[in-house]
Amino acid sequence: MPPWWKTTWAYILYGIVFLSVLYGLRSFELNRREQKALVRESELRAKAAEAEKRALEAENERKTKELEDARRLQLSMLPQEVPQLPGYEIAVFMRTATEVGGDYYDFVPGDGGVLNVGFGDATGHGMQAGTIVTLMKGLFLSEAARTGIQAFFHHCSATIKGIRLGRLFMAFSLVRINGPTVAFSSAGMPRFPVPAINGGRLKRCSCAACRSVP
Repeated sequence: MPPWWKTTWAYILYGIVFLSVLYGLRSFELNRREQKALVRESELRAKAAEAEKRALEAENERKTKELEDARRLQLSMLPQEVPQLPGYEIAVFMRTATEVGGDYYDFVPGDGGVLNVGFGDATGHGMQAGTIVTLMKGLFLSEAARTGIQAFFHHCSATIKGIRLGRLFMAFSLVRINGPTVAFSSAGMPRFPVPAINGGRLKRCSCAACRSVP
């Protein structure tokens, strides 16, 4: 009779052990490859996230620079000095809600000591507002002192409509000061405050003409 390690049951046991070892090695290899794939995927995700972050930072930096350039352009379009006019004290102040707003004011002197004052607000903010403000500044400087107030607004409206800027609009007011006489007109701006002197104090004028101002 053969020894036990040479019996049929022994060889069956040997086969089971061998298959178990192969299965364990195979499982270990598959697990190792899976872990390696997970690590690789994690590294790729980290690299993609880093690349996206850098792209966003570059885009934000570009937009910030563009807005800063637009802000400087807007400020450069505003008058650097306030004109001096006998009998009047003129002061200005502007604070935009964003880097580039649609607010604008300017002065154009005319013949005989006349001073034309324009101020308005363009739709939106940013570069779109800067576009319409630039256009309105050109119209104001070139036309305000040469034409009547009504003719000025008609010309501006026709010019802006002709350019077809879509939904870009601008509310605007024009004030013409000629000695003691002040004439004004408004297109889309709030009611113009008209003061009157009462015992050395200013108050809103209550005459029929001022009450009719929209």
